[in-house]
Order: sequence, then structure tokens, then C-alpha cells
Amino acid sequence: MQHFLINSSICLFVLWLVYKLLLENTSWHQFKRFYLLTALVVSILIPMLVVKTVVIPLYSFQAMPQQAFEQVSPVPMNVVAIDNSFTINWGLVLLAVYAIGFIVMLFRFIKNLYGLRLKSIDQLDSFQDYRLILRPKVVVPHSFWNTIYVDIKEYQAGRIPLEVMEHEKAHLDQKHSIDIFSIELMMVFTWFNPLIYIIKYSMKLNHEFLADQAVIEQGVDTKTYQETLLQYAARSQNRSLANTFNFPIIKKRFTIMKTNTSNYSILLRSLAIIAVVALLVISCGKEKTIVEPVVNHDIIMPEMDNHVFGIDIDGYQKKGTLTYNYQDFKYEILDNFQTKLYTMSGDEVDLEKNKLHITTKYDAEREINNLLRNKNTLTQNIDTGKLKIQNLSINSKEKMQELSLEQLKGISFKGREMTKYMENGVITFLIFPDYKIRNKQIQEQMYENLRKSLGKDTLEN
Repeated sequence: MQHFLINSSICLFVLWLVYKLLLENTSWHQFKRFYLLTALVVSILIPMLVVKTVVIPLYSFQAMPQQAFEQVSPVPMNVVAIDNSFTINWGLVLLAVYAIGFIVMLFRFIKNLYGLRLKSIDQLDSFQDYRLILRPKVVVPHSFWNTIYVDIKEYQAGRIPLEVMEHEKAHLDQKHSIDIFSIELMMVFTWFNPLIYIIKYSMKLNHEFLADQAVIEQGVDTKTYQETLLQYAARSQNRSLANTFNFPIIKKRFTIMKTNTSNYSILLRSLAIIAVVALLVISCGKEKTIVEPVVNHDIIMPEMDNHVFGIDIDGYQKKGTLTYNYQDFKYEILDNFQTKLYTMSGDEVDLEKNKLHITTKYDAEREINNLLRNKNTLTQNIDTGKLKIQNLSINSKEKMQELSLEQLKGISFKGREMTKYMENGVITFLIFPDYKIRNKQIQEQMYENLRKSLGKDTLEN
């Protein structure tokens, strides 16, 4: 979690800095709106992307060094050590602080939404296609969702310019409320991150640029519009400094109104943004650690002329020991049914080099009954090719018979053995014949059928 929070904050800061330096003063306001929303999502996704894989060799069955069990000083039985020191659980403290902040921000979020409802003291009117709520003591006109809120006295006295009303209507036309609602909700969960508040400010300022652009595109003269905003700002300045009509923001809006960014310029800036995002993915992406056993290719195993199938092991025993040609080994069955063989000192044996075939044996009746307990899932897996159930035979012309769900119900698997293997994401249950094979020639024929049916020279799990 710590890795995620740090890298997510780094990504968000860098993306905001790129916006501030390359995009904020351009006239591509719709692109900037998309960029800011995307920056929030990208800053969350990048730390979760696996961009680097580190392989750590694992000596799975190496014994713990003997030194680990030596030089241990016994504690006298008549000595009792009592630690009366007080320790602070900082994890719980941080969790409590986060919970308090979360509750406060959630209360604020709900309170603000509740404040947008129609109150008994309000008057309801309309402006073009939107609701108009006339409310006492509204500092400046504002809008949310499908409603414009204005001061009742200012509106009835005709002191709210039409351009200001068109400006608020533009906010509603372009659905800016969705952006504000999303980031306000995100602030409830990430209230501790100051970058969220900075992004929110940039987002709201860009909304003002978009609304100004929409009003001017309706045919309103830019100079006349600016004079109207300036006069209205002079009146509202006495009532509030924290609104979009204060002079620093008005000055910024006036500057952007005169800006016209070329397509070539925005193309170069976009390429720079792509490069920055690529660097963020490389530097802030997730590092995945894979532990892999070390295969010792120098181990040569003695052959056994009278052993056709190689090594048979119990599939239900995930880890254990076995004896092959009077030598002891350890084995491990992986989740994909592959089996690893190790020497007693922990080195992995190269099965392919030593031409060893390990077959995991399972109780066929037990495995099939487990499958039949959920027939819907079994049918779906068989139909989609995720599971195959094959019956091995040496007497019939069809050496390998693939069984359907109906055939499974009509066959008795009592006393029979089977093996499992996975290939290309498909799990195969291979059921062996129901009688003992004693003749060596029949054994070899059965193994040949099995080898050909799998389409490979060796049978490996």
C-alpha cells in the first residue's frame, strides 16, 4: 500500500506539472478537460502495472544451516522478564486519523449535496431549458446538474447580466457537474492528498475557460463580454473573494480568451505528454518478484531398463520423498500439475535431460465424483474446451476416447487410476484402464498409445 500511495502521488504530481507547464495556457479546453480526468485514472493505474519482473532463485529443499540451531543461550527458569514500557501502535493511530478525515469529508460531501435541494424559502423559475432557483444570499450565480442558482434580489432587480446566465448555462450544457461530482467523491477517500485539491482547482478553472469559450462562440463580442464580467466582478468582490469572479481569476480568464493555440503546437505538446507517461510507467510501475527453483543440469541419473513408465507418485501428496534406483529424492507437485524433482540437497533435477517421466496418480472415481457435484460448471468447462476427460484403451481401435458428460454417468471408475496434466490452458483428465497390465509388450504398447495421443515424445505432467 505504501508503494502504491507514494508512486500514485508522484504520477499525479508529474501529470499536473505537465498540465501546468504545457496545457493550461492553451486554447484546447476540451482536450485539457479530458487530460485532467485521465490523469486521475492514470495515476491510479500506473502503480499497479507490472513493468519489471525479478526472478529470485529458490533452493526449495535445501536444509536450514546447522548454525541456525546452535549457540542458543538458554534463559534461566527462575528469571521472568517483564516489559512495562508503553508502546504506541502507529498503525492504529494513522487508521484512526484517516477514519476521522473520511467521516468529516463524507459529511461535507453529503451536506453540499443536501444544500442543492429546493428549499421552502426558494422560488422556482426557469432559464431556457434549465431550472432556475432564486435563493436569498447567493454570493454569485452557480450551477449544478440541471439547475442554476442565483440571488433572488439580484435577479429580480435585473442586476445579473444575460452573459453571466449564458455562462452558467454553458456549464450545464457541457455536463461539468459530472467532473466536479467525481473529484469531490474522490476527495472523500483521498482527503489527505493535497494534489487532489490542486487538480480540483485546475479542473474548475478550465471549466470557466470552456464556459467563456461557449459564450463567445454564440456571437458575443469578446471585449463586451470582458467588460460585463469586470463590472459584475466589481460588485461581487465585496461579497466574496473565493469565487470565479475574483480579479486574479478574471485576469487569467481574459488572457485565455485571447489565446489561440495552433494544431502543430498541441501536437508537439501531446508527444511530450506521451513521453512523460511512458517514463512514469517505467519508473513508477510495479515490480513483480517470481521465485523459481534452480535446475541443476549437471545431475545425471542412472537408468532403469525395467521401468517403462518412469516414476509414479501419489497426486494427493503435494510434497514428499521417493526412491528411484536406490536413490532418495524429493518432489513437489505444482498447481499446474507439473512435478519438480529435487535431490536431497535441494538441487532440481533436469527431467528432460535425464529422460525421466513422472506420472501423478489420482483415484479416478474420487475425481470424477467431485466433478459431477457441479454439473453446470462441468458442462460449461467441457463445452468451452477448458476441460477434457479421456479414457485410455489398448484393445479398441480408438486408443483415446474423449468422454462426454453422459458417458461419465454410465461408466464405473471404481478401482481405476488417472493422471492430470495442463497444456495451453486446457486441463486433461487421463483415465487408465481398469485392469493390471503385466505383459511387458502390452505395457510398451500402452505407453506408445499414450505418447502418440499427447502428441509429444515424452509424457510429462
